[in-house]
Amino acid sequence: MEPAFRERSDELLQQIERFANVTASAKIMVYEANLATGQICYFHGIENVLGTPFREGLARDWWMDRVHPDDSPRCRAAADRETGAFVIEYRVLHEDGHYVFVQEHAFVTCDERGQPVTHRGTIQDITGLKQTERRLRESEKRKEQFLAMLAHELRNPLATIQNGIAILNLDHAPPHMIAEVKTMMADQVNHILCLVDDLLDISRINRGKVTLRKERVDLLDVLERTARTYRAAFRGKGIRFETDIPQEQVFVQGDMVRLIQVFGNLLHNAAKYTDHGGRVVARVRCRDGQAITEIEDDGIGIPVERIASIFDLYERVDLFSDVNTEGLGLGLALVKELVDLHDGSVAVRSDGLGKGCTFTVTLDLCK
Repeated sequence: MEPAFRERSDELLQQIERFANVTASAKIMVYEANLATGQICYFHGIENVLGTPFREGLARDWWMDRVHPDDSPRCRAAADRETGAFVIEYRVLHEDGHYVFVQEHAFVTCDERGQPVTHRGTIQDITGLKQTERRLRESEKRKEQFLAMLAHELRNPLATIQNGIAILNLDHAPPHMIAEVKTMMADQVNHILCLVDDLLDISRINRGKVTLRKERVDLLDVLERTARTYRAAFRGKGIRFETDIPQEQVFVQGDMVRLIQVFGNLLHNAAKYTDHGGRVVARVRCRDGQAITEIEDDGIGIPVERIASIFDLYERVDLFSDVNTEGLGLGLALVKELVDLHDGSVAVRSDGLGKGCTFTVTLDLCK
């Protein structure tokens, strides 16, 4: 073999190999179909998209039969073009039984008499792109809902404060009314401050500005301090609050203030979403070097399909039920971020709306 020919041959093989690597990594296949016979001449990289190797003798209808029924009419219309190029997106059945989104770039060539003879193009799996687009749309929708909730949550207390100022400006307002108005205004200001604190915490966490002051703390002490704050809220709604905890101390490495915030948000949610006469249990177990804390309630529960997103920003349980409560949907997102900063994990279980839920926080025990 001539050296020059061998060199060109090696270069061609390298180019083919690079092409194969590119199409595989980008999940692209290249095809050509003979329009006269209806046969597919080749399907290079079909395994990149469908997970199945190319087989000789495949017909164009074989591919069309794999197209999602909802997309089939417009896909067939595009494939039946007699000239020119087109771009189309549709779903096609993967070898493992699920549909993938693909984008096809194709063109039809004609012979000297103007008759269509070949159909060539590329097909790329764009499922990941479609999933990203969907997540972005959902995120945008949640942001819009959040802004609406924020306006609502701020307008109500500000309207109350405005009315209070009007009463205080009256010349002959009774002393008892003035005292009540001042108390009411103070409560509303505290409510606004809590909203602002949550917003600031989310911002700090997202910017990596939260620093934990970790020390050896007794988890049972954390829960007792937290419960002390919420027992009045439970009593006010007639909710039975119970604890099931070990007799001995349970030490973890953590920031006392932030851990109180974590369990405070969980108990606050339990009180908010549990009906009068309901039950909330705080339970602690130690197993395999970990402290496992459960906050269980028999409240409104969570739709099973929403459990995966319940710790996302702006997500609110009551958006999926008939219960209307105040809040911005930041509490559980804060819980997850703070638990992550403690190198722990948080999870939730629920059998659906009306069936209560259990939040589980897992932290490493101090060695």
